[in-house]
Amino acid sequence: MASRIIFETTENCLSFLQSVFRRSSNCDALPASVINFDSPLSMSRLVSAVANSRGGNIFIGCQTKGKKVVRFDGVAEEAAHSLVFQLSTCIFPAIEGVESEFYLLNEADKKGIVHLFVPNSGLKPHMAVDNRYYFRHGLKEMVMEEQQVRLMYGGAGKARMELAGIINTNGIPDIRENVVEALRFYPKFLIRNAGNVPARIYKFELFIPSDLHDTSYEPLQNYFNRLEGIYSVFSFPSRAPVFQGETFAVAEAKLMADLTNLKTFEKNDIRLVLFSESGVNEYQFKLIETFTYDRKPLSLSMFSANKLLNPKI
Repeated sequence: MASRIIFETTENCLSFLQSVFRRSSNCDALPASVINFDSPLSMSRLVSAVANSRGGNIFIGCQTKGKKVVRFDGVAEEAAHSLVFQLSTCIFPAIEGVESEFYLLNEADKKGIVHLFVPNSGLKPHMAVDNRYYFRHGLKEMVMEEQQVRLMYGGAGKARMELAGIINTNGIPDIRENVVEALRFYPKFLIRNAGNVPARIYKFELFIPSDLHDTSYEPLQNYFNRLEGIYSVFSFPSRAPVFQGETFAVAEAKLMADLTNLKTFEKNDIRLVLFSESGVNEYQFKLIETFTYDRKPLSLSMFSANKLLNPKI
């Protein structure tokens, strides 16, 4: 397992690269041209391969001859600072714990050395942007055989469920005589498997303040589980496997807001709990910040006489 190399100054980094460094499978140096956000295949192959091969240190912005660094060509500072984010979009699953340091070479052109530390990932195998799995063999990235991929999945596979988002949070008005009497919300709650094996057993619990819940809405009422304080709690068990990278709507609710319960919106939260083999994740959102009408937070004026907004739903 590779450890991160730490440098206190730019001079320490350059001295290491010029005098101590030798290219290896888990400590390598590459030219600045390897970073190409328009065509990220090279970087995604390299970094995913390192993560699949016990991790390592990568120095970008170096010209090499044999196993030694002979000169520096430097990476633009702007590209260096966006590198970790770009890698997260072209490697699946995203590698947790990737760290990047930038060591400035020249103040005039803002170029420097990128030191990328890739940990020995617990979510491997990681797939590159070309939908292949790679590992490091010497100084090269090699495509994994199917049996290697299967063994890696079996040894380190883990489903990791997380909340992907809440959609449909803009209210639909009930209007009478040009006055908004109530607002209806039909939010959908999305969950995602960010792990590298299918999630087969999980449970999603939704906590809604009871005076906002429409008990006639069967798609939600069918999952009613219990009352807990001011909340009605709905429990959604796993119904089918959630595959790697898959996002789906685990629940749909109906909330009603009017003058009788507006204070509830102003003071309380909606709570979500997701149980899976990777643990328990809890989420909490302020109702007044989450649910809107005409993209604005709910307020008393929305229900006033002759006050009719034109919602963009």
